[in-house]
Amino acid sequence: MNIVLLQDVKGVGTVGAVVNVAEGYARNFLLPRKLGALASGAAVTKAKQSMAGRGSAVKAQEALVTSLRRLDEVTVQFARSASASGTLFAGVSAEDIVEGIRKQYSKLRIPVTAVHLPHALKQVGTHYVVIGASDAEARVRILITAT
Repeated sequence: MNIVLLQDVKGVGTVGAVVNVAEGYARNFLLPRKLGALASGAAVTKAKQSMAGRGSAVKAQEALVTSLRRLDEVTVQFARSASASGTLFAGVSAEDIVEGIRKQYSKLRIPVTAVHLPHALKQVGTHYVVIGASDAEARVRILITAT
């Protein structure tokens, strides 16, 4: 029986592979556990698209890691309105940091979700923010000045 694997199965194959397995193995193990689907034309097409999507996700992750290596110890500057005590009227958020990186380093593309910022920066001065992915991270210096 031909099955399209929906997940990696040890000793059988990887995601998207069309494998020929015994009927009992398919009906009693693979199909009930949603590890595979019958190899119809639509299922094979969907599996190929899924595999192509995984490849593009891997490329995007590699591009992010490359960008992070170039971004390590970079300074991003912001000029914001602040009170006399140095508290900002509008904080610097993760979105602002990503936009600042895009303005200063146009070739670097960092997703907002990669910026590890628990709350917006609300004080004038120098702050360090970690931008990272599962494989790499960069420490970026944020310089906020009062206008």
